[in-house]
Amino acid sequence: MEQFPHLKFVQKVIGKPRFFGGGNLNSRTQENKQNRRRYSSYLSNITSHINQEWEKELSEREGIELPPLDSNIIPVFLQINPDLITNKC
Repeated sequence: MEQFPHLKFVQKVIGKPRFFGGGNLNSRTQENKQNRRRYSSYLSNITSHINQEWEKELSEREGIELPPLDSNIIPVFLQINPDLITNKC
């Protein structure tokens, strides 16, 4: 991936996607689609909480005299299934 040269991906897959299963929606997805307002509110609340935590982190760093971070750059944390990662890098 030319956009992310600093990331070392184990495998680069090219081609058409292969879909598995019968195409039934996950029960959680169905519930979210049936109650879009509640799900929208949940997403709004959780993103606000994440933003508040990030602002708190920046303030704490300043309080202990660590170098300031660029406030325009917000880290993204990915949850990755460790069973899918191999040590072939």
